[in-house]
Amino acid sequence: MLPAAQANAPAPRRLALGAASRCTGAASGGAAGPGGSARPVDPASAAAGVLGVEIGGGGGVSERARERIRLPRAVKDKFQDKREKYEEFLEVMRDFKSERIDTNGVIIRVKTLFNGYPELILGFNAFLPKGYRSSYRRKKKPVDFVEAINFVNKIKNRFRTYEQVYKSFLDILNMVTVANLFAEHKDLLEEFPALPA
Repeated sequence: MLPAAQANAPAPRRLALGAASRCTGAASGGAAGPGGSARPVDPASAAAGVLGVEIGGGGGVSERARERIRLPRAVKDKFQDKREKYEEFLEVMRDFKSERIDTNGVIIRVKTLFNGYPELILGFNAFLPKGYRSSYRRKKKPVDFVEAINFVNKIKNRFRTYEQVYKSFLDILNMVTVANLFAEHKDLLEEFPALPA
């Protein structure tokens, strides 16, 4: 028998509420089924309840809704050996849904939780309100001098019959290097003869 709140809800909402009530079982890996036996809870269904995603009902499902269903599965799959990461993800989402943390706070927590997993960070955008986006920037590794010289030599060899292409490449490289080097010193950039001010 369904609780009164679920029984009176339209079908798609009833499914979402049902998933939310089963979500407590997700923490332990299952939920009580008929007769009190434990049954596994699908991560998408559990997370859908936590996140308020409606599963089922008539009509098509938007790409945004599909991503909201895919992400919890991806998180669970990615952290198979680290169940606590998945549990922490659900906790972050509960805090966000209950407004214990705001949008900026949830973005920070998700970026911290999924550090090194850009696909999860970007997939999380489906849960953010319009006007908010979570981004992932890879940290640039320092340029290795030997690698840089090897690359310049590769360009030189490739365009040995087109000397002007190689010279143009060197000019551009020179301008970009100087522009990056003196980015905080506009006065020096203005004085540098190869760069237009």
